[in-house]
Amino acid sequence: MKWDKRKLHSVLLETMKAELHATLSAAETAKEGANHEDAVAKSKYDTHGLELSYLAGSQFERARAAESKIALLQNSFFKDFDEDDEIDLGALVFLQGKGPRPQAYLISDLGAGLDLTLHNEKILVISPESPLGEALMGLYKGDAIDSKERQKNSYTVVGLC
Repeated sequence: MKWDKRKLHSVLLETMKAELHATLSAAETAKEGANHEDAVAKSKYDTHGLELSYLAGSQFERARAAESKIALLQNSFFKDFDEDDEIDLGALVFLQGKGPRPQAYLISDLGAGLDLTLHNEKILVISPESPLGEALMGLYKGDAIDSKERQKNSYTVVGLC
């Protein structure tokens, strides 16, 4: 299957925007709760309103960080890799483990931890600093790696684009 990296970029961008919207919504809800009359402290031990205020502040900070990442992603692109290229940032890597089908991983600093779907295939976004991302960097198609999980699993790089 030919993978359209522009489409993958678009799916990641839309997913990050949806996450931003959810974060902003949660921040607004916490802010409203902190300012609600029921959140007024009834004693010096009643910290419900204060906790909601801290939560709102943290959520707004997360939203600002997400906005920065979205801006970076909007102004960047994922380069195409050939099957014989070294795995690097922006690579879409296919690993074959014990399962019947290979698993797809996008190596990106932006959106790490997100699950994407393209062509009815699940793609997990991993950072190059994650254990798996770090292990993949610099490898080639055909190389094998062992996971650092409790149950040792071996994977083979079966595709790259």
